[in-house]
Order: sequence, then C-alpha cells, then structure tokens
Amino acid sequence: MERERAERAFQIRFLISLYATTLADELHLRLVFSNQAHAEIVDIDPSAALAIKGDRGFFSAEDIIFNGRNQFGAIIHDEEIFASQKVTSCGQVLACVVADTLALAQHAVRFHLLFFLFTFLIN
Repeated sequence: MERERAERAFQIRFLISLYATTLADELHLRLVFSNQAHAEIVDIDPSAALAIKGDRGFFSAEDIIFNGRNQFGAIIHDEEIFASQKVTSCGQVLACVVADTLALAQHAVRFHLLFFLFTFLIN
C-alpha cells in the first residue's frame, strides 16, 4: 500500500514538473476544431486575432501543403489535415494557432472560432 502511494506521488510530481517547465522561446500550438457539422467553409479571417500581442501565427489548409496536397492517411491519403472547403463533422480540425503561452493560444483559438463563417449544407 505504501509503495503504491509513493509511486503515485512520484508520478504526480513528475507530471507537475513536466507541465510547469518551459523552455526559453517556447511556443504553444493549439488546434482549432469545427463547432459545426455538415457545413461549407465560406471565409477564414484571422486578422483580428493575430493582432493580439503574443499570438505568433495561424495556419489553415492554405498554409499546410505536404507533397502538393493537404491530405494524409494510413494507407490511402484521402483525409485532409485541415478542412479546406467542407466540414463533415463537429470537431474536425480547421486550423492551428501558435502563441507565446498556453493561455494565449487557448484564448486565440476561442477568438478565431468567431471568425469562421459557415454555410450549412442540407443533404
């Protein structure tokens, strides 16, 4: 019992130190997920959120091209890294935000979601 308690205490201390440690010039990345399903992406305008001090970058499908494509997959590369035209499900990755701190990155993600314009698709 005591050994298990000591092991848990060590694991907790390790995790706390892992998340509390930051490196010089470290940046934080957070993904922007869709809050809509079956929608068409009409416009992405990150300019207002990029004006926030400490927000270093915003990357969407237009910025991420791997071998000329915005796609990946285990066997067949048919899945988009970032949704480019249509969102098929709630929680699909739309973009990512890079900021100086974790709090700024999370704030910027919430802020960026306000600037995604969707048109709902009716099947």
